[in-house]
Amino acid sequence: MSFDYFEEVWVNDNWEDDELIADAAGEIAEATQQCISQPGGLYKAFHNTINSIKLFRFNAFIKTASIEEQSGAMSEMNDVISQTLGQHATTQSTAQSVRSFKLQLISDPGSPPNQAAIKNVTEYLSLRDTSSDDVSQPSKDTKNHRSAMRFELEEYSESVTTALHDTFYTGAYLPCTCSGKGRVVCLSEDYICALRLDGYQHVPGDDNHCFFDSVIAGKDDESYQWTPVQFQLLRKTREGVRVGLPADPLDVRNGSSTHKVSFKALDDFCTILTWSIRCWRIHVSKSVETHRFCWGIEKSFPNIFPPQGAPMLLSTALEQDELSARHKVFLAFTISKAFWQYYDSDWMKVEWSLETIQLLRTSSLESEAPFLKIRSAESEDSTYREHESDGTSGGVPHLHPYPYVLNLGLLLVQLGSITHDKTTITANATQLTGAKKNNEICISCCNEISADSAWPTIKLPAKDKLRYRRIVKECLPTPEVPKPLFEEHLNAVERRLALKDYVVRPLFELFQDMADPDGTAFQPPNLAQSNEPPVLQAEDGANKVSKNRSDLASDWLNNITNSWLHHHVSATIEKFKKPKIAIIDTGFDGRARFVDRKLKKRLNMLLATEMMEYNWKDYWQSETLPQDNDGHGTAMLSIVHRIAPFADVCVARIAGKDEDLKRDPKMTSNNLAKAILWAVEEQDADIVSLSLGWEQEQSVDRSRVISNAISKALSHRNQNLLIFAAASNWGGSKHELFPAEHQTVFSIRATNTKGKHEEFNPSLPKRGGKVFGTLGLEVPASNRGNLAPQYINRTGTSVATAVAAGIAAIVLGYINIHDEKGSWGNIRMFKGFQSLLYKLSTEPEVRKRFITLDNHSKEEDQVNFETALSSSSNSKQGK
Repeated sequence: MSFDYFEEVWVNDNWEDDELIADAAGEIAEATQQCISQPGGLYKAFHNTINSIKLFRFNAFIKTASIEEQSGAMSEMNDVISQTLGQHATTQSTAQSVRSFKLQLISDPGSPPNQAAIKNVTEYLSLRDTSSDDVSQPSKDTKNHRSAMRFELEEYSESVTTALHDTFYTGAYLPCTCSGKGRVVCLSEDYICALRLDGYQHVPGDDNHCFFDSVIAGKDDESYQWTPVQFQLLRKTREGVRVGLPADPLDVRNGSSTHKVSFKALDDFCTILTWSIRCWRIHVSKSVETHRFCWGIEKSFPNIFPPQGAPMLLSTALEQDELSARHKVFLAFTISKAFWQYYDSDWMKVEWSLETIQLLRTSSLESEAPFLKIRSAESEDSTYREHESDGTSGGVPHLHPYPYVLNLGLLLVQLGSITHDKTTITANATQLTGAKKNNEICISCCNEISADSAWPTIKLPAKDKLRYRRIVKECLPTPEVPKPLFEEHLNAVERRLALKDYVVRPLFELFQDMADPDGTAFQPPNLAQSNEPPVLQAEDGANKVSKNRSDLASDWLNNITNSWLHHHVSATIEKFKKPKIAIIDTGFDGRARFVDRKLKKRLNMLLATEMMEYNWKDYWQSETLPQDNDGHGTAMLSIVHRIAPFADVCVARIAGKDEDLKRDPKMTSNNLAKAILWAVEEQDADIVSLSLGWEQEQSVDRSRVISNAISKALSHRNQNLLIFAAASNWGGSKHELFPAEHQTVFSIRATNTKGKHEEFNPSLPKRGGKVFGTLGLEVPASNRGNLAPQYINRTGTSVATAVAAGIAAIVLGYINIHDEKGSWGNIRMFKGFQSLLYKLSTEPEVRKRFITLDNHSKEEDQVNFETALSSSSNSKQGK
C-alpha cells in the first residue's frame, strides 16, 4: 500500500474502506520512527505520521465491539489529535486539521515544538490497536507468550498459610515473660504489626522454607520504631512428624538455602525485641498441634524497611495523589497476587481494604510494596467472609455471588481512580451489612467503570487503560457477557486458577509492558538482598563456578547499594540537604532507559516550566534539551545515579564526542572552565565528576582557564568542594592527565573488584606518595536511548571517577544528616576528604589505595565510621 493511496483516501474522507487495518498503522508508525534519523527522512516521516493517524483512528472507529467502546476510542483519538494540533478536532474537521498540521511541520521542520509534536504522535500511534481483542484473555501472540512463559507463580500450601495465620493470631502464642502478660503473647493483640505483600513472581525462600517479611512495633509506640521480623515456615509438612527442628533446636539451618542462619530456642519474644539488633528471623514449626519457635539474627532483608515512621494508608496515598500510574498498576498486581495466594484460607477473614493496606516510607513511596495491617480482631463483617454467597441474605439476592472476587474488584476499581471522591466508593455501603452491602458495592463498582468512558482515570496510555479496564471487569458480573470467574460449576480451587489466568497474569503482563515515555521498563521494588559477600565459586574446588567480570562489578555495586550505610542515607536524606553532583562530560540522553522519575526529579525535569530551568547546560551547541551524541556522559550519569540515587544532579556538556577534546582542546578547555563555574555558582554542586582530561593543561588567550576556574569555584564555596577526575587510560608509560594532576583534584584510577590497579593506569608519581583507585573494570552502564543492549560494560578511569563521586555523595549525605554541630565540616574540603579516603580505603598493593566502603558500611560499623569522620575532619593535613 503506497503513501499516495493513503493520502488520496484521506483527502476524500473515505471512512468506509475496511481494508485500512490497525496492523498497517502500527507498521507505518514504526517506520516513521526509523526514518526520522535517516538523511532526507524527515519529510517521509511526516507522511507516515499522517497515515498512522488515519489508519489508527479509522480502525478504532469501525472495529470496537460496542457503542460505548466506539465512543471511548473516538474520544481518546480526538484527545491526542487535539493535544497535538492545538485545537479541538471533531470527526468532520480532522482531515483538514491534519492537512494543516502537515503543512505546519513541513514549513519549519527543525523547530522544537514541531519535532516534539512528531514524537508525541508517533509514540502514541506505535501502540498497536487492541480495541477488538479480548485483552483480559491469556494472550496467544508471541510477545505475550514470552510473558506467560516467565510468569509461573508459586502458590503457598494450606499448611503454610494456616501456620502463618496462626502465628499472627490466636492459634500460636509466642513465649513471653513480661510482667503482666503471663507466659505468652499474641502478635495481633500486643503489637502493631504488618505483613509485607510480595510483588514478585516466586515465593521468597529456599527449597524447604517460605520467608514472610513483617514489621512490628510496640502497641503504644507513637514513633513507630519498627523491628523487621522475618518468619520462616516449612513449605511442606508430613503428618504426625515434626520437621524442620533437629534434635538440638540451637542449630536450625535452612537445608539447601543460601541463607545460613543459626537458630536458638525462642524463650522470650518481647525481650529480644528490646535488643539493639536490626532484624530477626523466627523459625516456625509445628508438631501435630504444638507450635515451636526459634530465632536467629538475619541481615538479608532489613534495608527495605524504614527505621521508624507511621505507615501511610493506601487510601491516603491515593487521595494525596502520591503514586504514579505505573506504581498503581504494580500495586494492583501485588494485591491480586496476594488474593490468589491466600484464596480460600483464613487470611480471607482479615479485612482487605484501603484502610488496612498501607505503605511504609523508605526513600520514596514510589518504590514501596504494600503491607497488610494485622488488626487485633479479624473482620466481623461477613460481606467478604465466604468464598461463595448463599444466594440470598434476609431475602435479598446477591448480585455478586463471590465475595472474595468482589473484594478484589473493589480494590482494583479504587486503584484505577485518582480523585478524592473516587476513593470513597464504599461510603454509601458503610451502614449496610450482608447482601445489601454486597450489592451496593457491586453496583458502585460497575457504575464507576461505566459512567466514564475514559475510566480508569489514572494517567495511562489509551491502550493500557483499555487493558486495565477489561481486567477489572473480569471481577464484576455482567450477565450478558459470560466470564470465567463466574462459571457456577467451578469449585474454590478452579475459581482460584481462573483468578490467576484472567486477573493476576494480565495485570503482571500489563505492568511488565508499561514504560515511561522514554521507554524505561517498570521494575518492582528491590527484593531483599543479602549483605553477605557474593559466593564466587563452589566450595568443591573441582567444580568452580566463576562469575564474569561484569557480574562481579554488578555484585560490587550491589554491595554498596544494599549496605546499611546506603539505605540509611537514602531513607533519611529527604529531611535534610541532599548532596549535589555535577557530571561534566558529553551530556546525557534524556530518553535513556535508566532515566526514571526519581532522576528526572533530581534533574528538575518534572518541576521546570521552562526548558532553561533543567539542571542542564550545553556549552558545546547550546541545546536546551539534554543531548548526548557519544553516550559517554550518559553512561557516567547512569553509574552515579545507581550508586547515589538520592543525590541531586546537574549535567553540563562540553564536547560532542571524546575526540573533540583532542580535536579542539582550547574550545573544550574553555567549555570545561565555564561548566565548573556554572556547576558551583549556579547549581551549588558539592561534588564535580570529570571523566575526562588532557595530557597537559591548555592555555586559552594566555590564561590557564581551568585552573583559574577551579580556584574561583573553591573560593566561591569556601573550599567546600570535592572534584574528581580521571587519571588516564594510557598505561604506565604516561603520567596523569590534567585536571587529574591538579593539586586540589582527586586523581582516580581504575581497579578490579578486589582492588588490584589495572595496567592501563598511569605510572606512579616520581616524587612518591600514594594514589587512589576504585572499581573501573567491566562496569555495567546505560546505553543511549532505546539502543540495544540497554547496558554496556565500561572500563577505564572515567568509570572509576563516576564511582568515586557516587561514594563521596554517600559520605556527604551521612554528614548532612548527622553533623548538627559542624564537627565534620572539613570532610567537605580536599585535605579532609583525602584524610578520610586513607581511612576508608585499603592498600592491596604498595602505594596503591583501593576506595571501598566494605569495612564501614554495616550498622555495627557506624561507630568506627563516625570515628573516621571525626579524626579526618580534625586532621590538619592529608597524608
